[in-house]
This record gives sequence, structure tokens and C-alpha cells, in this order.
Amino acid sequence: MDRGSHFGEHHNLLISLQLRIDPPYLKCPKPPTDEEMIRARGYYRSGDVARSLGITPKTLRDRIKAGVYPDAKDNKGKRRFSEEEVRRIIRTEETRMKRVKDISSCMA
Repeated sequence: MDRGSHFGEHHNLLISLQLRIDPPYLKCPKPPTDEEMIRARGYYRSGDVARSLGITPKTLRDRIKAGVYPDAKDNKGKRRFSEEEVRRIIRTEETRMKRVKDISSCMA
């Protein structure tokens, strides 16, 4: 019987281990984009709408209050815009900007 195969004897055993992780592997995942967040929520917030128009949320609120844009409040009083409401606001803004441009060109 081979004495080297008995328990109790010390052996130096080297094991190599490789793990395959499919790319892309990120330690900290990237935060979701605005569009991904909107899709997940199912609605646009005032800040989302303002950003798409290139204005501040305060300007958006002021224009809603003045009746330039339609308001979209939920039953808790928070502004929640559907995709169709955002499209309507963008069309309103495009029409408004066209009128401003027409008036400016008449004054030149």
C-alpha cells in the first residue's frame, strides 16, 4: 500500500479556477436613461416635458397657468403627462414658435 495516499499527510495542491462572465460586465450598472425611466413609469413628469421643449419646469408651469399648454394632473394633483399630451404640447409649441417667427419677419 502506498503511504502517500493515506489521509493525514500534507499535500500541496494547486487548483486553477476560471470563471467566464459574458460581457458587458459592469460592477455598477449604468443608471437607466430618461427614456427608459419614462417607459417604465408610463407617463412623463413636468421636468421630462420641459426638457423635451428646452425650457425650465417653471416656464412650463407658467405657460400651463397662462393657458398656453394644456394641464394634465392626476387625482392627487400631480402633473402626469401621457405621450399623446406631450405630443399635443409639442405641436402647440411648434405653432407658437411659427407665429413668433412670422411676426418677427414682418417687423424686420
